[in-house]
Amino acid sequence: TITVKTGDVVRIRLVNSDGITHNIAIPALGVYSSTVSSKGASTSIAFEASEPGEYSYFCTIPGHKEAGMLGKLIIIVEYSD
Repeated sequence: TITVKTGDVVRIRLVNSDGITHNIAIPALGVYSSTVSSKGASTSIAFEASEPGEYSYFCTIPGHKEAGMLGKLIIIVEYSD
């Protein structure tokens, strides 16, 4: 689980450690990385956390999400006094 505040810039980097094709996506926010297939290759996503809520992020390759390649992003409202 990753927790951030509204207005934060979120950067998530995925490093391929097994040489199988992977990616990372947060479909509800319209955020998608490119795919990486080579061992040691990396891809990343970066976006501003603008909409509070809980969002799933995962690998979109068939079967990978079901195999456990997923997580949760929580965006909380930042209040200023």
